[in-house]
Amino acid sequence: MHSEILGGVGAAVGPPAEAVPDARSAQVVGLDCEWSPFGRRQTKTAVSILQVATRKHIYIVDLLVLIGDEGTPGAHAFSRFLSSLLAAPHVVKLGFQLAGDLARLCESYPRLPCFSADHRLGADAGSADRTEPGNTAVGSRAPCACFDVLALARAVRPDLVDASQSSLSRLVSE
Repeated sequence: MHSEILGGVGAAVGPPAEAVPDARSAQVVGLDCEWSPFGRRQTKTAVSILQVATRKHIYIVDLLVLIGDEGTPGAHAFSRFLSSLLAAPHVVKLGFQLAGDLARLCESYPRLPCFSADHRLGADAGSADRTEPGNTAVGSRAPCACFDVLALARAVRPDLVDASQSSLSRLVSE
């Protein structure tokens, strides 16, 4: 997954940060987090699955197994991958309510290095004052090229998506 999306380990890949990729040649990655449902008075459940989709492959990452104890090599490797992915200007990241997914990821695994006070990739994922139209701000190190498909749909067609009825399947259907 790391090699396909970001290139070789430690390799500087893609265009310089100031370059804007051509839409036809940009690496596009879809992100989606899944967790078990919980009730109002129940403890929130941790993000258990991260789905990462490219034009060629779909990766299903079992975070409960991979991260487990946040001090494991798997947890640190995932943290490095997530940091690199979100900061990569040559990779366009798409998700449905992406800011919420990234915030839940941070809430679920607050001790991962990518969510530490020095790194802060996810703590303020929904901050309206940090979000430009179509871009998702996550923490003090706002990642680049992150887009919420729901926000994009609402920007293009405000009548299309009713906020109380927003779901990916409804958006696709409409």
